Amino acid sequence: MRRFELFLVFGALFAVGWPAVFGVRTRRGIVSVVLLALFVIHAQVEGLRWQMMPLYGTALGLAIGDIIVVERRLDWTSRIARGIFGVAGVGLAAVLPLVLPVPELPLPSGPQAIGTVTFDLVDSEREETYGLTPGGPRQLRVQVWYPAEPEEIIEPTPWSADWEVVAPAVSTLLGYPGWFLNYTRYTDSHAGPSLPPAAGTFPIVIYSHGCTGFRAIAVNQIENLVSHGYVVVALDHTYSAVMTRFEDGDAVGYDPEALPHEEDVDTETYDQASQSLMEVYAADLVTVLNVLDQGELGPLGALAASADVSRIGIYGHSIGGGAAVEVCLVDERCDAVLGLDPCRRRIPWAQKR
Repeated sequence: MRRFELFLVFGALFAVGWPAVFGVRTRRGIVSVVLLALFVIHAQVEGLRWQMMPLYGTALGLAIGDIIVVERRLDWTSRIARGIFGVAGVGLAAVLPLVLPVPELPLPSGPQAIGTVTFDLVDSEREETYGLTPGGPRQLRVQVWYPAEPEEIIEPTPWSADWEVVAPAVSTLLGYPGWFLNYTRYTDSHAGPSLPPAAGTFPIVIYSHGCTGFRAIAVNQIENLVSHGYVVVALDHTYSAVMTRFEDGDAVGYDPEALPHEEDVDTETYDQASQSLMEVYAADLVTVLNVLDQGELGPLGALAASADVSRIGIYGHSIGGGAAVEVCLVDERCDAVLGLDPCRRRIPWAQKR
């Protein structure tokens, strides 16, 4: 639990425990003011979240009781009942925020500060094959994390810059209500937006997520790599990512036709779909490699001066890992590859290796 959430728990315990221990309520209004102040500070500093609703209700009830109850003294039976049931009630109200705390990303272990930029990438030479209205150029959303010059005050970006659309999509994918993961908006990354890059050049790592993943799904790994002196480039594989939001605000979700459930189609249909998706993933990675080759004239701009294109590695998960392997089999720009549970599909243009 966060600091003022704990303070609110302690405030509720104080409101319950003081009369139980001493047999007399505090002067009318004291408990109400304390609980109201703690709630307002918590709401302003930390933000409200749905797991705290039972505790908010408990605090409200105690505050109202402090105002409307005339008799300030309690007999022994009331003291015992208040002590047992009151403390138990506050404990139950605190269970949800304890079981489902606001996630915190692990602190990167390296010495480098982390900056990040995000941009749209349009590949005019490739036609989009997924979505409700296929056609038009393939469009990707790309994020770069890089070693940055340390600053005294860094306003960190959220764990996902697109949490407003990503969190509900992930919740729905997991079978929960769309609002279930919205409290992760309070999870900060360790990267600052558009910070000045650190001096020098750094090797590049490209990350490719799995089906229904998204570019920041491995943000803890990405931040740790950058803190040790790597530039990391990750992309949303449009229509295979759980949700992709572009710079103009348009958001597109996962296209179930991209990779249908294995039990819903015959083996041949599934194999063809997974083969086609692997080819799209691999082509997306090649598009990113081509952008890196463009240097400062490409979308990276001045940041390209920090990227050492002579040292490039690609890693990915599931179908993203399989695509990473396939690309690195044939593209000499790739010097290292890592597949995390990689999908085993072969791309025609990689068969010769």
